[in-house]
Amino acid sequence: MTSFLGNSALSLVYLSFRDILPLVSISPSARPLVWLRSARHALLPNPRTVLDLATVHDLPLDPSIVLQVARVSRLSELGGASVREQSAEDLMDRGFVARELRRSLEKRCRLWVFSVDDDLTLTELQQAFPGHVHALGPRLSNGAAAYAINVVELTRFLVLDHPESAHILAGIDSACLPVDVAQGLEALGVPLKRRNWLSRLLRNPQFYVYATVLVYSALRALPVTFIKEFEGSVAFLWGIDMVTAIPYTWGVLAMVTAVKRSVRFWGTVTTVVTFIAPLRVLLEIRARHPTLCVGHHRNHDSGKYHTRGI
Repeated sequence: MTSFLGNSALSLVYLSFRDILPLVSISPSARPLVWLRSARHALLPNPRTVLDLATVHDLPLDPSIVLQVARVSRLSELGGASVREQSAEDLMDRGFVARELRRSLEKRCRLWVFSVDDDLTLTELQQAFPGHVHALGPRLSNGAAAYAINVVELTRFLVLDHPESAHILAGIDSACLPVDVAQGLEALGVPLKRRNWLSRLLRNPQFYVYATVLVYSALRALPVTFIKEFEGSVAFLWGIDMVTAIPYTWGVLAMVTAVKRSVRFWGTVTTVVTFIAPLRVLLEIRARHPTLCVGHHRNHDSGKYHTRGI
């Protein structure tokens, strides 16, 4: 049976593993500190990511609106790389928006967050991004309020409604785009970077989680071979670990990262079942066939066997 705590820690790394992979391009001198920060975000998701942004720190935010605009079910899904602070002045610069949109998609950013304190600027932004400038809370007496733009929805708007702007995404990795956006770009003749199956597999954070759990599960039964008194079936114990490894890992990932509540529910059920079921099976078989899953040794003086649990 796979270890609940050990595999849960491995699975939680998936939350921000995508943010860690691009760090290989950072200069060696700065890399250790950035790695530590990314690891902290991976293992300790911060539900206050949006609330702690300097741009909107002193502005009222409605959590339900933040969830709705970001298209997530929990604030903890908005990790450090999922939200970017912007200034209203920069967002009115077409060149900046083009560069920032591409960069945000490549880093899998979900939201651009900014503040506006005058009606003229707000009107200009609403005209530039019709239907995509969302207030995250009420305005203060001085007119200031927090606003956000969903990066993926903005991309759809530019690609589908303004195909003349699609060239800004030429050469982008298709894995960074929603399927409908990638198909829309290809229909417009915009070249995208397509990776082979091996490259996609190696860039998929889930692959490393599953591979680590499988290797860990495959090695868990080996220590019992060094117990002299053990004469049970190592293959049987190994089989229990291997059979439960895949559903257990999926359950933990779904329980922690799934967007739909129903998927999180079934992920939790799968995790609990694959954690408890092997124990139940082990106890049942131990009672019926002691030599199959428990260690035993023979007393050479009496000729009798004595069993002991492993």
